[in-house]
Amino acid sequence: MVSIAIVNAKGGCGKTTTAMMLAQMGREAGYFTRVVDLDPQESALSWAREAQEKGESLSFPVESIDSDQLETEWEEDIVFFDTPPIIPTVIDAAVDAADFVIIVAMPEPAVTYQALRIISAVNHRNYAVLLVRVTAGRLLLEETLQTFYDAEIPVFRGYISDREEIKRRWGRSLDGLRPGAHGYKSVFSQLFNDK
Repeated sequence: MVSIAIVNAKGGCGKTTTAMMLAQMGREAGYFTRVVDLDPQESALSWAREAQEKGESLSFPVESIDSDQLETEWEEDIVFFDTPPIIPTVIDAAVDAADFVIIVAMPEPAVTYQALRIISAVNHRNYAVLLVRVTAGRLLLEETLQTFYDAEIPVFRGYISDREEIKRRWGRSLDGLRPGAHGYKSVFSQLFNDK
């Protein structure tokens, strides 16, 4: 089993969406995946429940647990830890339990700042920054990338575009996404095929 923590100390930056989308990409690639929701708001679990109520069950399980249960041996090939914002003990526990850490960031100064602050908590693990909700050709994108490059922080190739289809998928099945899933398929490939 491989475990991946999705982190940023800032809320609303795309951690839950990233965990859910990567779990879907894993299923589509033939892996058994699971999302573990560590956020007291239970955003991932709420997504799964809403989809089930609509008769659109997800192709992977989602469960909510406390961070002291992270040593669980799951049966799935890949487990994604969806972490909360602002709760350092939970973020630290997820990072310590993970094989790899994805720091989700948007090309906005406040989110970039929080991503940079969390580096010291994850630098004992393999990690990389994933830029999400990106509008290509914007100066903020270039400035954000340069900030990470200057600090010698690893960044995934490409980024996740700011797309309405992604936002509209909350509470729904992730089956039938457009080919490439707006960049998430490439991220999954970088995690598992490039090694």
